[in-house]
Amino acid sequence: MSKLNNRESYILIGVLGFLWFFIGGLIGFLIRPSVPLVGQLSFDTVLSRGENLDLVQKALLGPTARASFNLMVESALIGMVGGLALGITIWLLIRKRD
Repeated sequence: MSKLNNRESYILIGVLGFLWFFIGGLIGFLIRPSVPLVGQLSFDTVLSRGENLDLVQKALLGPTARASFNLMVESALIGMVGGLALGITIWLLIRKRD
């Protein structure tokens, strides 16, 4: 690999952070909790934190929808931090080698 200038380094770190943010969010969505007799909630229900449900459904499914949303956001943030750490590590290794 050739030496990276500052602009290329920032792009590498940003792209890896952005990519892993979405990968973490996807993993968080896939491992979301399920509701007995209903299963896992739909994507729009999770994203709206259960606000698109009617009153009875909101009372029964709302806590699970909020927990699923929180899990998805937490996973996305953990993925972003991991991607940024990976990008910085790659940048430091390339810089150290050159």
